[in-house]
Amino acid sequence: MPDTLTELYQRIASLEQRVSAQERAAKASGWQLESIFNAHRFGGGSLMWHFNGHTRQVGGSSDAAPRWTQNGINFSNYACTTYGGPYITLDGAAEYLSRTDDPTWTESGSEELLVWGWCYATTYAGTATIAAKFDTTADWRSWRLWYQLGIADFTFSVSATGLAGSAVDADSTYGGPVIDTWYFVAGYFEPSTTLNVYVGANTDASLVVDKVVAAVPALAHDNDSDLTIGAQGNPSIYWPGRIGIVGARVNVPSVAIDDHVNMLFQMTKERYEE
Repeated sequence: MPDTLTELYQRIASLEQRVSAQERAAKASGWQLESIFNAHRFGGGSLMWHFNGHTRQVGGSSDAAPRWTQNGINFSNYACTTYGGPYITLDGAAEYLSRTDDPTWTESGSEELLVWGWCYATTYAGTATIAAKFDTTADWRSWRLWYQLGIADFTFSVSATGLAGSAVDADSTYGGPVIDTWYFVAGYFEPSTTLNVYVGANTDASLVVDKVVAAVPALAHDNDSDLTIGAQGNPSIYWPGRIGIVGARVNVPSVAIDDHVNMLFQMTKERYEE
């Protein structure tokens, strides 16, 4: 009997140690991810909003920042990768995050814009949205970062008028993503100058970069569309799988923009290597 109790106590102690280690790792992961968002300053500009996988904040890193509306989502949708990369799992049919339009954290339309995030799909059988300010019902198309079935690759789109068919697309030539793999996807818009899309898997050493420099819009349509993650604003075009940390900055100068985006990729990918 004493041997059995001793073994039980040892197991309890071991379990407590494991839980404590996991808690420390989670805290360290959170601190590091916050430092990543702060590192945006390397490229200049201002942090517009971010989704860090758990606290669902809009408008910077303050605990008092407005939170995302969880459409069909509850606590069980949130988790972390083996290496501490936070993410949310979406069903591809009805679940997504949204935030009502607010001029205090949205771009004015004529500012440089950088949007980036990590995504993981369980299927690429249809078009799907990573993040967007893009409502086709009300002709409130501004921008969206998405997977486009027609090219079997990722796209960053910007519309100046909000009307159907008005968006200019920067299409990736990455070569087509595969299911159950984490990808870093980013879009950069400099009015009248360039529209860029960046794509890289968690195992890639560098990003594939594609740029459009002709007929680039002079602005992104400034409208009242919701900001959404995992769907566009109707809502529709849902994301089937996981979405990790996502962020956006405005007034990011184009000087060394490729280096800045690559820095974000390199600083975050170890969290999504699983």
